[in-house]
Amino acid sequence: METELETTIKEEAELSETEAAAPGSAAELTARLISREAEVARLNRELADKDDLIVRLNKSLNAAVGAYRGSTAALHPGLPEELIEGDSVSAVDESLRKAMDLVARVKSALARAAPPLVAASRSRLADGVSLSPEDKIRRGLAL
Repeated sequence: METELETTIKEEAELSETEAAAPGSAAELTARLISREAEVARLNRELADKDDLIVRLNKSLNAAVGAYRGSTAALHPGLPEELIEGDSVSAVDESLRKAMDLVARVKSALARAAPPLVAASRSRLADGVSLSPEDKIRRGLAL
């Protein structure tokens, strides 16, 4: 059987091994924890600053795209302004291309569907019956 002294020596050796395996004293651990918390706080501030920067840049981008959309509409007065849309420069360019294609197709369809113009008969104009009252007065004053 082990004596009380041997048991105590054995426990002391185990305790020494445990302390040797531990990374440091409580003061060292507290200092490391405080250092890590300070680092986390600094990183959180940097993250908040980056988030603010992203918000400001997005506002600036939206304003620039809006100005580009307005300038594009002003440069193409033959296109309905409502057809020029988009939240990026490439989207505005794409909608401009589509609007130009649409307007060209509509103009082409209208040109094909327009009835031919027929010249009015001079005899109808000569008698004055088909003239408006205003034209009749002008004609009478001219005589």
